[in-house]
Amino acid sequence: MTTFKKWNRAKHVEQAGGEDALADTRRMVDDFIDAWQLAQRRKNAAMTQNEVAALMGVTKARVSQIERGEVSSVDVVARYVEAIGGRLELTASFPGSTYRLRVGKTRQTCKRHFKFKGSRIESHTGAPRHTV
Repeated sequence: MTTFKKWNRAKHVEQAGGEDALADTRRMVDDFIDAWQLAQRRKNAAMTQNEVAALMGVTKARVSQIERGEVSSVDVVARYVEAIGGRLELTASFPGSTYRLRVGKTRQTCKRHFKFKGSRIESHTGAPRHTV
């Protein structure tokens, strides 16, 4: 006969500091795993942190932060992924549909060609392009 103790989730959640603390820990672990995967892909591309930093226009220390999961925005991740030869795809899922958001170079290209004024998008020539 085994001497295993019965699992009590509520007790373990309480010991972890509550549901919020447990969710924070899960997010931190997920960030670490994602960052580790990105670093492995950089290494597989035979690139150094210095090379990636130069392509991104940031310091080696910033690349190191990204590879530790200390990322500040989707744009930073997109730039990192593009620097190592990939393309970041971000998808919003809704009941019955999905939408692929534009990140990285596509978004930067749009910023160069259009300016946003309230709910209007204008070309740099000033002609209205779209009203939201």
